[in-house]
Amino acid sequence: GVTGTFTQSGSNGINTGGGGTVTPPTSLHSVHIVNIGGAFPGADYTVNLTGTQSGTFHITGGSVGDGTFTYSSTSSGAVLILNYTSEGAIGDRDTMNMTFSTATAGTFNGSQLTGNQEHTDFSGTFDSAN
Repeated sequence: GVTGTFTQSGSNGINTGGGGTVTPPTSLHSVHIVNIGGAFPGADYTVNLTGTQSGTFHITGGSVGDGTFTYSSTSSGAVLILNYTSEGAIGDRDTMNMTFSTATAGTFNGSQLTGNQEHTDFSGTFDSAN
């Protein structure tokens, strides 16, 4: 193997955005989330999205929940907001500011509103099926 610091000499059609990020997709179909911080650190789950920039979601895997979502992207990042409508979580919200390091994966930070308590340390990794 090779170790060291590497730099990209050509874009090969990839927009690195100056910060090592690529342009996010205009829509998502599902997102696998691994929480590092927030209300539920260590949670590992999948958010299945029905719709393009808005619609409904259903969470499977290590967590559960349903509700509505909005997704917006720019050339440098994206924001996914989940508004929960399922019993026991009505009024809860996750806001993920997403940075894509590849076309389908990256990191996020943001906030979670759960049980009327705001957690501003919500962070983790994601990969998506677009």
